Amino acid sequence: MKGFLFLVFLVLQDASQNGPWSGFWKEFLLGILTAIVISFLGWLFLRIRSGIRNLLRARSRYRITGTWIGSCRLHRHPPKVEAVEIYRLVTKKEYVKFTFFHYLPNMNDVRRYEGAGIYRGMVLSAFYYIPEPQCSESGVFVLRKVGEKFKGVYAQYDLISNENFVLRRVHISTWSQVKMMFGRAPFHCHQQARDLYDAAVKEQPEPNTRLKPSSVHP
Repeated sequence: MKGFLFLVFLVLQDASQNGPWSGFWKEFLLGILTAIVISFLGWLFLRIRSGIRNLLRARSRYRITGTWIGSCRLHRHPPKVEAVEIYRLVTKKEYVKFTFFHYLPNMNDVRRYEGAGIYRGMVLSAFYYIPEPQCSESGVFVLRKVGEKFKGVYAQYDLISNENFVLRRVHISTWSQVKMMFGRAPFHCHQQARDLYDAAVKEQPEPNTRLKPSSVHP
């Protein structure tokens, strides 16, 4: 104990004589700054490596990892106003994490949601929420993989949708994917998201009629 107090005395004496930017304190502060920089660079390297791995994985059409787009209507929306949502799904075995961005027309604010779920037996069950302490909005959805689409329902505390919620796989630029990887919206405005959605619907239209199995007569 006496040795520790003596060491503290020497440190304080050195700081008082030489100032905070010389002697022991200079080496101490430089050591802390170096450790912080190395830790940040290590975190950034791991984040970029994970993002590159996810981007390469998203190229496979047999994985759900990638970018998806859909539309939805909520009670808080103005009448007859439909939002466009762009999702980034990342899978690890059967576990799914995702981020999506909610675009409304005539609104500069793009809301970001986060969520997680399970993808098992061609069914994706998940929850989502707004990662802001002052907002309590959250919900769930259950979707079934149908070809290159997800189809199903979503629900919030005051809303249960019909079975018409559809997510379609889309391809966006590498820069837009990198922005989503770091939690940034891929587009700045609703019109860009709407154009991407309209192109996806045109490329992957819903059938007007369902095919019925033909009967065989003897």
